[in-house]
Amino acid sequence: IGASGLVVVISTNAVQAAPVGLALTISTAAVLSGVTLATTATATATKVIALTTVQKTVIATTIAVLAGVATFEAYQAAQLRKQVQSLQEQQISLMDQTQQLHQEHENATGQLSALREDNERLSRNANELLKLRGEVGLLRQQASELETLRTNTASNNPLPIKPDLHFVEYGLDPTFLPKLQKALPPMPGESNQDLLVRYFKENKLELQTPATMFWDERKDKLLVRAPPADQERIRILFVALLNDERPENISIR
Repeated sequence: IGASGLVVVISTNAVQAAPVGLALTISTAAVLSGVTLATTATATATKVIALTTVQKTVIATTIAVLAGVATFEAYQAAQLRKQVQSLQEQQISLMDQTQQLHQEHENATGQLSALREDNERLSRNANELLKLRGEVGLLRQQASELETLRTNTASNNPLPIKPDLHFVEYGLDPTFLPKLQKALPPMPGESNQDLLVRYFKENKLELQTPATMFWDERKDKLLVRAPPADQERIRILFVALLNDERPENISIR
């Protein structure tokens, strides 16, 4: 075969069509491949859409929870502020009450101090009054003696013989007055000196003029001007009173 004949043979072989079955097989495979790709793409898109929705739901839920927590914390903070303000008001009220009580205490202390001073002054005045009463009694006695002396001098009558008077100062024990009041209960309005005079009388001792007695309660002393026999009797009565004994059982040497 020459060169021309070889070209014709090759051209003829090249133009021959492919088998019908082969073309159908290729077309079917191509169609199936396109359907598979479309299905896969659709599923992937659906998953992406579904995943995005879940994420949106989670995000929305998270935002809602955070908003609720923030609201609750704000509410709690408001309540705590109210409680703090209430406690501060109570503290201020308590401070005012404390200051008022302190002021009332100071006022009461001042009043108590003033009352004590008044009581001490009244006690001093009472003692002074008793002392003045004793001095007045002594002055009256001296005035009576002077008047008797004047009368006797004017009538040229002999003067009465005065008893021998001794002046004795007795220091009284602190228990003397309670024991005296126990032995002889005082009568309403009766002074301590009048009570002692009544005690002497009930024990057969009555100081006769010009004998005198003065009880200085401020110094716990009894001043007596009386005859020696009366002074002896007074000592016996004092010892009996302080020792809770009967006067007849006391002997003083």
